Amino acid sequence: MSFSKLVLRKILFQFPSWLEKFSHVNRSLRFQNFENRFLGKLDLSNNRQDLHSTIRRKLGNIPIDYFEFGVYSGKSFLPWLEENKNPSSKFYGFDTFTGLPEDWDRNRPKGTFDTNDTVPDTKGDHRATFIKGTFQETLYKFLDNYVRAEDIHLIIHIDCDIFTGAIYSLFGIEPYLKSGDIIIFDEFKDHNNEFRAFEIFTLSTNIELQPFLKSKSNNQWAFAVHRTVY
Repeated sequence: MSFSKLVLRKILFQFPSWLEKFSHVNRSLRFQNFENRFLGKLDLSNNRQDLHSTIRRKLGNIPIDYFEFGVYSGKSFLPWLEENKNPSSKFYGFDTFTGLPEDWDRNRPKGTFDTNDTVPDTKGDHRATFIKGTFQETLYKFLDNYVRAEDIHLIIHIDCDIFTGAIYSLFGIEPYLKSGDIIIFDEFKDHNNEFRAFEIFTLSTNIELQPFLKSKSNNQWAFAVHRTVY
């Protein structure tokens, strides 16, 4: 085989790896540009718990439908249930409860966050429902019977960690979103997963997500939904 063919074969063999690395770098730069657009313009929370608590205080006791995609032990889910006492509110937690359905990264492989199929203790609050399984298996079946009440606000918590879960849950819930709803991303600065899903979702729909609050770590971001008219 000629030298030129050997070089070409090596280039073609390595091209997918180079392309993937380029995509990662490109997404990282896009996140930095996105972040820079809002420097000094957003309220800051100390951490995840503080961000959620701030939003709950602002909302008060209005009726909400709270959707959480990625529940694990319920550290985010349960405070929403405990603090919002409105009898018309509903709380839906989607999770496999057997861990991540695929690798997140090399340090958090498939099966991480396994609760041994145990759901959080809601102390008998009938407003809470947990839906077990991957989002691909459960979300659309659930939504077939879901009806959004007219006076309800939707609060969507994207804590999927992985891209496939984030993108699937966003597009699944999209038809039910109205202006004034809130979407919270738990790992927003992960440009290969939740930020990537955010970009694709906002480019592919008539949903504009306007940030109003983020944590100092840049992990958690909260957005107000604005649905534009084509």
